[in-house]
Amino acid sequence: MEKRAKRKNTANQPCSIFEDRREAGRALAERLLHYGGDQSVLLVALSPGGVIVGREIALSLCAPMVLFRSRKLPIPGNPKLSFGAMTEAGGICLLSDMISRYEIPDRYIQETITSKKEEILQRRRRFRKTSLGFDLGGRRVIVVDEGIASGAVLFSALQWLRAEGAGHRIVALPVSPQAKLPRIKALSEESLVLHPVPSFHSVECYYRRFDPVSDEAARAILLTLNKRPLAA
Repeated sequence: MEKRAKRKNTANQPCSIFEDRREAGRALAERLLHYGGDQSVLLVALSPGGVIVGREIALSLCAPMVLFRSRKLPIPGNPKLSFGAMTEAGGICLLSDMISRYEIPDRYIQETITSKKEEILQRRRRFRKTSLGFDLGGRRVIVVDEGIASGAVLFSALQWLRAEGAGHRIVALPVSPQAKLPRIKALSEESLVLHPVPSFHSVECYYRRFDPVSDEAARAILLTLNKRPLAA
């Protein structure tokens, strides 16, 4: 569960938009109520923190939720930014603009990909009971997270969902860099970004409380959610 400890803001950080992830999730849920009762809806969270946000939507729509397992490929010396992402199925999404901007060498890219493969295998074992065990063909998939910075994981998820035959991909984000909106719209059928920010800081800056969410906490939420009666 998300802890209640307060995070201190500094003078260099923007004003927080959301109290916590749950508030962000409720704000998104209000804008997605028209999907209530649709049995084809499936939520796909992109991170453990995204599970907290997505839980509010899942409860509102009586829909199941799963965690999209992937690993960010971090930029050297700045782990909060990434130059790409790797999916559980082995798909790789590289952001050429980030690779060029930070002059990331090919050797570092290959070494990072190799190390992330093992992390994905370990995570797959922990989440084997809450994995994407759903037929995605024709489904209305709501892709949700606490926010994005580079967007690597989101873009890799959208590409993978298209390849798997998802019928309608909806991106639901509390906050995102404004510059990422064109690509979000190009890779999805529908997008809901509550706060597109022109001058973007890290995702956590837009939350008053942004405590870490463990894999174990996310797994417990998913197991509880998916035991409920779903939309009739």
